Amino acid sequence: MKTILKHTKKAVLVMLLLISAGNFQSCMVHKLKVNQPSGEFNGIIKSFDTTNEVNLFITHGMGINELGFADGLVESIQTKLSFKNDTTTYFSNSTSFVKKIVLRKDSLKMNIYVHGWFPAMQEKYILTFIDYDENRLETMDNFKYQLMNQSIADVIMYQGGLRTVIKNDIEGTLKQMVSDAPDANIICISESLGSKMLVETLNENLTEGEPWTTKWKENLRSVYMLSNQLPLLYLGDIKTAQETENKLAVKSLANTTIMTEGTKTALLNEIYMPLKKLALQMNQNDKKIQLVAFSDPNDLLTYPIPEQIEYTENFEVFNVSISVAKKGYSWPFGKPKIVNPLNAHLEYKENSKIIDYLVLGHTIK
Repeated sequence: MKTILKHTKKAVLVMLLLISAGNFQSCMVHKLKVNQPSGEFNGIIKSFDTTNEVNLFITHGMGINELGFADGLVESIQTKLSFKNDTTTYFSNSTSFVKKIVLRKDSLKMNIYVHGWFPAMQEKYILTFIDYDENRLETMDNFKYQLMNQSIADVIMYQGGLRTVIKNDIEGTLKQMVSDAPDANIICISESLGSKMLVETLNENLTEGEPWTTKWKENLRSVYMLSNQLPLLYLGDIKTAQETENKLAVKSLANTTIMTEGTKTALLNEIYMPLKKLALQMNQNDKKIQLVAFSDPNDLLTYPIPEQIEYTENFEVFNVSISVAKKGYSWPFGKPKIVNPLNAHLEYKENSKIIDYLVLGHTIK
């Protein structure tokens, strides 16, 4: 009898520990609820107000990608608009693959060009084989594999010798779009590094006066930037304070850098100069391009776009601060403190609220 009671007590104790552990874990996990658009903006559906045909360009950001990277996004847009799939075709440039999807609904037509430049980055996987440090913690090893070896490497490679190659490939897709449907309104959805590639490709061809850019000037309506990285990626193009001493004066006091508001504004304008250049070259007849930037505050690599600096006179700029990482972790009964930054950077296309914003826009009720 004593033996039975002894085992029963142990069983009860184990059960209590398991229940406590479950409750403790449930206290640690919280769903994040950040969802703050900065103003009213139009969605893709609005582009059909003035035309029966829309061209949609989609390109990815850094990371592990394949040509199906936007399948979920396209399917969600199609469902939200109640369009039917008509045709799907493929073509390729030197280091890029493109999937063209045609959707229809009655007299309305949408041509979606999904541009994947990932083949150009295949050499980055050599870093995975070079990293053989057995002393690296398992968590850090996984983090490095995903973020450094597979993602940050894209930025370094693009900023280096692959920039011209990739821009030429994107140019081919942008040109093909207006060749196929010259009068269609144009919408762009770009992710992280892909936004910089899009901006630079358009700027270069607009400056050179390429004939096909005339249609882009006339027809571009909106650019939706998922996980905006432009401030981070354009840091390498900022001039030194010595080169622009009056404009970018920085004082050093007790090893602390002090910036005046004027200096901050000048630096912001410097970082966003390519974006301002794009707006100046694209705008015609006082038509402003709508620019909507989505960013998760828990995404280490993402930034909102300042709305009150010089270049914004040529854009309709909107920021959407929104949580794409599904869970946060903290001590019991506390607010979320830690979020997986990889999930906060890579899951924009899978977020149902972002899909709603992309398709329907946002109206303040």
